[in-house]
Amino acid sequence: MRKIFTLLFSVLLLTCSSDSSDNSPDPENCNIATALSTSNIGNTSAELNWTSNESNASFEIQYGISGFNLGNGQIATSNTTSLTLSNLTEATNYQFYVRVICSSNNLSNWSNAANFSTTEGVVVTDCQMPGPPIIEIQVTEASAELSWSIIGNDINLWEVEYGLAGFSLGTGTTITSTIPFYTLNSLTPQTQYEFYVKSICSSTNESQYLGPIPFTTLANCAIPTNLFLNQVTHCSVAFDFNPNGETAYEIEYGESGFALGTGMTMGTSSNINTITDLNPATTYEFYVRANCGSEGFSDYSDALVITTNTLGFTGSYLLEQLTPIGANGPYLSNGASLTITAPSENERSFFSQIFPLLCPDALSSITFNLNCNETTSVNNFDSLCTCGGTYEIGPGSNSGFFTASNDTTFELTFTADLNNSCGPPEQFSYRFTKQ
Repeated sequence: MRKIFTLLFSVLLLTCSSDSSDNSPDPENCNIATALSTSNIGNTSAELNWTSNESNASFEIQYGISGFNLGNGQIATSNTTSLTLSNLTEATNYQFYVRVICSSNNLSNWSNAANFSTTEGVVVTDCQMPGPPIIEIQVTEASAELSWSIIGNDINLWEVEYGLAGFSLGTGTTITSTIPFYTLNSLTPQTQYEFYVKSICSSTNESQYLGPIPFTTLANCAIPTNLFLNQVTHCSVAFDFNPNGETAYEIEYGESGFALGTGMTMGTSSNINTITDLNPATTYEFYVRANCGSEGFSDYSDALVITTNTLGFTGSYLLEQLTPIGANGPYLSNGASLTITAPSENERSFFSQIFPLLCPDALSSITFNLNCNETTSVNNFDSLCTCGGTYEIGPGSNSGFFTASNDTTFELTFTADLNNSCGPPEQFSYRFTKQ
């Protein structure tokens, strides 16, 4: 019975051994890496090297601050017997191990540790950084031409690393140039970037990086900028802006607080524009965007906020006869005084009551408009004066001139008796001077 139990135990042990499988090291079938060394050590980088007699193998590298325990280090892989580490800390002691990957389930043991130390500051002090004093950047929507000054006569190779603003050295895109400028292409429009540049004097002699140096690509359709007021009157605004390379624009404006898309719009090909027919004593907002055709519109500019001038034409005026024409003599009393009123300070419509000389007892009212083209026009004349018919002033045919910057004087010219009630139509002209 004891012999049978021993036999069964042996069979079970053999069965368990034949069914087990893992990727544990098998040094008999996958030889360990040897001759670990380092080269091209910089202040934040180092090249790791080793040898292996295994063909078609890959390698796993574990590295960290000297003294770290295997299993707690940083892991990297390589298909060759070298690997360059970056983003290291300067003036720091490191160690690394290598093991050979002969197949997915056949690994060597880890090698012995190898040690190295990064340098402090500039790798070799006689390799000078590129300029300042001169760093130039010319940008378009999708490119940036970088150029820098040469510090040192024998430098003919530079390394540039670039990426989105805020990227860490070692994570960007790296290029080398044999001339002190380089053009980056295939960039994203209206995006902030940074770049670093360093001099490479030899394979073991390079400067520190100069940077980060920021730049921003242009928008596909550049936004107009720097809206600047040139002139404001009671009813118009003249302003200009920086076109930023575009040639067609859309202006949108409205009273302060309006929502973009609901205002008045006008297209223009000029960066100098005048907006008319505004209300006096009113605050407006003006926006401009570029019209780039098939590329659409740019974003809107910042708002230009302007308040038009106040018209002070209300008050008491002295009438002065200028050019009475016709047989009936003056229509209004020369030297008479009348009061002009307006509904509010931001309107250009004014009202007064007058006594026509032909009908001294017939109090009449007249409403006239101060136009934005420096003219006045009579909108309405309510006459109680009759000579067989109503003695009227003709609307639309009555105009005069005034100076917007001088609200103390204006002139009014009109034609009276359009109905030929008291004789043929006659033209009169008067100056109104504020008292």
